[in-house]
Amino acid sequence: MASNLSDISRTLVAPGEGLLSVTTGSDDKKTISSYFSKGACASKSSWSAEIKKVLKQDWVLLACPSDAGGGICRGAAHGPLGIRRALYKENPQFAKHDLGDIPCIPQLLHDSMNSKAQLDQSYEALFQKKRSKGESVSPLNLLSDVLTELYKNKKQVFLLGGDHSVSWAPFEAFQKAKLKQNIGVLHLDAHTDLMEDRFGVEHCFATWAAHSVRKISDPANWFQVGIRVSRKKRQEWEKKFRLQQYWMKDVQRKTPEQMADVIAQQWMRSKVDSFYVSLDIDALDPKWAPSTGTAEEGGLDLNYVKTLLHELCARFPLLGGDLVEVAPRIGSKEDAKITLHSAVECLKVLLP
Repeated sequence: MASNLSDISRTLVAPGEGLLSVTTGSDDKKTISSYFSKGACASKSSWSAEIKKVLKQDWVLLACPSDAGGGICRGAAHGPLGIRRALYKENPQFAKHDLGDIPCIPQLLHDSMNSKAQLDQSYEALFQKKRSKGESVSPLNLLSDVLTELYKNKKQVFLLGGDHSVSWAPFEAFQKAKLKQNIGVLHLDAHTDLMEDRFGVEHCFATWAAHSVRKISDPANWFQVGIRVSRKKRQEWEKKFRLQQYWMKDVQRKTPEQMADVIAQQWMRSKVDSFYVSLDIDALDPKWAPSTGTAEEGGLDLNYVKTLLHELCARFPLLGGDLVEVAPRIGSKEDAKITLHSAVECLKVLLP
């Protein structure tokens, strides 16, 4: 493995510790820490030793607990803790693949959105040393740096968000790592996320796909499935970005196997080498995922999504994926339980 992988341990913190809060989530953090080696979460040095063990695995879990790019309702920063708790309770063995968290200062998102003085000050507070020119500080930049090294070293990465803005980082990292693969993308979402900016802001939950689709070799290999809320018509989006959309009215006419056939035929024609999945939990109908920031009625059925994922994973190599917008603190405890169950059920289909 490349020596640059050692830089990862200087950035990452233990699972749950990337949510930089004083007390919120402390009970969940204690629960999560019980799945790791004794004392592994007690200090930066002990977690660095844990990271070395995890990097021996072919696939890894990584979390970016940031909702600084969120929209109407925040809360997705708590998603990784909730997902881990539910996932590891069911299968503790998954914990041995956990690399930990990107440390997320909750007021920052991308370095381009902050002054040099603020970046220098935040970097020193975060890492206890002076910042060198160009060193990353904000969650998206740190995430992109870490993912770049993981992709260079052929790791299969599953990212836990966070709001959907975090999904920009994998595609930025694909380019920085100079991956030569012809990538297909399955983007499951209630929304298009194709605004080029929102109120002048380039990086947020509504813009990540607009910037990411241009980073793959053929935008026609990007499939958005489950769309049901948009200010523009499908034809306008497809013409502008050259991707393919299947709104709920289209999806309802096809079984998940038929939907997989449509996607697979395009990917085979285009000679796709591997594919990436970006799963916004609000792609699901609210009865399956009520605890999310922008739930929309008339969404996908959980079993439909699981079958679609299973079919595509059986036909094409999976490069990795992300699961975002799970917000366990929105709604009731029962809402959170339902949402986390759905998230884990989808994640289990993807994990090797």
